[in-house]
Amino acid sequence: MTYEFELKHRQTEKSAVVQVKSGWTPLNIDDYDKLDTDIFLFATSGQYHGTPKPNIKTVDPDEIRKFLYEQTHLLPEKMKVWIELTR
Repeated sequence: MTYEFELKHRQTEKSAVVQVKSGWTPLNIDDYDKLDTDIFLFATSGQYHGTPKPNIKTVDPDEIRKFLYEQTHLLPEKMKVWIELTR
């Protein structure tokens, strides 16, 4: 399996897939270029290799952190506790 899960848009029924790597593991964009769908890659290391593609979005870990700290009210209670402990 080359991705964690597949999402499907409620109205358009368009699919997208997500791949996540933790630690210092980088993700190679070229490993996903044969998938004919939108692809979201997230490496906690922020390291992405390969050639950028229009259907592949790499997520900057700082974007995730910013969201977590600015939108804490949207998170489950357990996540809120974790966020407060890391401030």
